[in-house]
Amino acid sequence: MSLTRRSALGLFGLSALGTTLAACAPTTNTPAPAGTEGLKDDGVKEFPLTSWSFNEAVTKEPIQAQIDKYTAANAGTKISTPSYPYNDYLNQLLLQVQGG
Repeated sequence: MSLTRRSALGLFGLSALGTTLAACAPTTNTPAPAGTEGLKDDGVKEFPLTSWSFNEAVTKEPIQAQIDKYTAANAGTKISTPSYPYNDYLNQLLLQVQGG
């Protein structure tokens, strides 16, 4: 049997799809990753969701709807939504991470 380039690429695509689907499959009884065994809810109920998406009305509305839905389901949780222009986003995000 001769394997053509087209059929080889098709097989590669199918194997990539199978790998992706396998990675998305739910797992059960999986041990916690190393270093995360002691993670507990620290009680923090306020956090920022930094994004450039809030500068555009098209993307702001669906994201805000999800945030509202989450905060309604988790009483006492507050999510602030600082927004930066796309060109400044990475710089601002790095400053926040370095500043704690």
